[in-house]
Amino acid sequence: MASCAGRDFPLRLAFNGADDAPSTATLIFEPALNSAGYASPRGYAPETVMVTERFPQAGTLELRAGDGGRPAEAVSLLLTPRADATIAALNGCEFAVLAPAASGHPVLGLREELDTLRERPVLTEADMTGACPAQLESWIAKGLALPLDAWGRGDSSTLWSDETAREVFGRPFSEIGAAERNSYFLALMGRCGERGNRRRSGIITQLARLTDYRSFRDARLRDMTVEVIQRWRGGLDDLLAANAAGAPVPLADARAVRSIPRRFAFDEALGAARNAEGLDGETQQLLQSALASQHNLDVLANLDAAAGSFIRLTAHYERARVDPQVDAAAATRRFAALLPNAAADFAASATSPAAARSMAGWLADWPQREACTATLKAACRATQREFERRLDALAEAWAATEAATLQTLAGSDASLALLASGIEWYAEIDARYGAVLEREALAALREEASAWLASLQTELESPLLAEIRAAGGTPALRAIEARYLAPGDLQRGELRRVREALEERIAAARPFHDTGADDYLNALYNRDFAALRQLDAAYLAGVRTAFGFIAQQVAMFDELAAAGTGARPFAAVVSELRSPSALRAAAVAYLTNYENVYGGCLDSTAVEFTFTERTDVVTRDGSGFELSRIEGVTSSTHYRVKRSLAGLFRDSFSRPPEAGGERIYRMLFEDDGIRRVTDAVRHIMRNYDCEATEVRQLEAGMVAYQAELHRRWGVR
Repeated sequence: MASCAGRDFPLRLAFNGADDAPSTATLIFEPALNSAGYASPRGYAPETVMVTERFPQAGTLELRAGDGGRPAEAVSLLLTPRADATIAALNGCEFAVLAPAASGHPVLGLREELDTLRERPVLTEADMTGACPAQLESWIAKGLALPLDAWGRGDSSTLWSDETAREVFGRPFSEIGAAERNSYFLALMGRCGERGNRRRSGIITQLARLTDYRSFRDARLRDMTVEVIQRWRGGLDDLLAANAAGAPVPLADARAVRSIPRRFAFDEALGAARNAEGLDGETQQLLQSALASQHNLDVLANLDAAAGSFIRLTAHYERARVDPQVDAAAATRRFAALLPNAAADFAASATSPAAARSMAGWLADWPQREACTATLKAACRATQREFERRLDALAEAWAATEAATLQTLAGSDASLALLASGIEWYAEIDARYGAVLEREALAALREEASAWLASLQTELESPLLAEIRAAGGTPALRAIEARYLAPGDLQRGELRRVREALEERIAAARPFHDTGADDYLNALYNRDFAALRQLDAAYLAGVRTAFGFIAQQVAMFDELAAAGTGARPFAAVVSELRSPSALRAAAVAYLTNYENVYGGCLDSTAVEFTFTERTDVVTRDGSGFELSRIEGVTSSTHYRVKRSLAGLFRDSFSRPPEAGGERIYRMLFEDDGIRRVTDAVRHIMRNYDCEATEVRQLEAGMVAYQAELHRRWGVR
């Protein structure tokens, strides 16, 4: 029987397949008992074939329409071997109780009882003859003892309690059937009234509700539902005990258990307080245990799936080993069983230097681990043997190949070009083989190659020294060092003269000392753009974040301005703000002081720049009243620089064409990193003559770096 929105539908459920695991079921509704025209509850067809899915440990059976159906057609059954009946969760239904046809469960006779109550009993003359039954007199007396008014209105709930029913009838109301209720109703209405006793009549009217159809139906179905729920909760206690003993339930069943109280409306059936007491925490604990168990199973499954790939297998194990939710012992045992075969397959298929580096890296790390001295001891030893054999074989093959290259190089005429090729080949060997170079065959080859290079460097010392002495600037010197010398070569005694020559030339390429920004000025002096780019980032670290924010704003404005045209007028400004340079500040400090400090170096070819500013002068008294106003006061400032610096002057004083230009300049010149650079420039101007080689080369470096910045920023 299903009670749905006040309508009662008899229903049948026929299973197809094995009793313990039915594959399909047919759900059949009969027309509503108490509402004509309703063949089935809203959302359900009168007859539907449904696919079943059982969660045995949770005690639920899920049914869904076999053709996919609508979500509303889903049905859940709460099963327990301790109860003769089951309850169903139907969308839009308050109660639904089913029982096997041969079980004799009360729900099977509920339809007949409801039909009996729907047919209101007719009072006959015989029903009005005789005395009021003693049971009913006792019940009426209890009603008269209550503080009810003359019409029987007030709190009469105690009249309907099971305690009262046992005192009056000797059993609870749930055991009083429909026919018996009708007989009590006829007796109350026919024999228990007293003419003129309005209060007694009011009580009798209250007690006549004994035959109320809706109350009877809800009470019957609720009692049956509560019985099934209580039996299921008893089974849940067994499930929790097994879980605590180390036998977690499958994750699907745990999730089903977690959803059962809500799906089957325990709160409505039992009352919120009775349902909430411990049940939520217990089902959550069950779910957490199931999740942990499933996580462990997933980890083991991942290890099994990666058995054919050594790299993936070790990666999965590494993650499992540090995962606090994983049973580390179980994962290690599974890894130990899979590792030897995976390692053997990996070694057999390893032909590339990358694979060899992986094996060498494993040998350098894993054998020293604690796990390899315990659970993984045998597996680690087997893997170590496989890798050692394979690496030795690969090293011998690669050493033979590289030996042929070395022989070709050694047979060529000595020259700096040959030395550069040898150094490049030597570096490629280091990069290609990495730790594999420690294998005997490759180590011997590397030692032979190193000896040949050392001999060639000694033989070519004179041309090497000549190239060092002819080089200008640190970038060129660094390029020579990288081209002809391997790391550590300068420490050899045979190359003492080369080392001293490099140190001397590098020192000469760094003329500026104790300025506060030696690195920046020396990089400009040498036109070392790579170093300048790094130094710009360091010196402008204080304003970089703010400039980046301004760049975002300008970029958005640039997109709006470029809409439909494809042109981006502020693209260069955005680039400069995103990678600003200290050169602008250094150039401004140098050029604005040029005439004052280096005026003697200016001749008739000098270029003059004039800055004109128009201001309004307003005079006010102490109270703020305007006394006088002079508008349009013009003032001019003049700067003269060498013609070779005119372009640098224009670029340095060109402000970003946007409203925040003033703010950008203020932020730039107030930054501590920039102050170090500008102070260093003023230090140079105080201590070096304008005709000094260092100053001329510094100016040339500023002009060259400005051109490099324009190229980088996209300035046209």
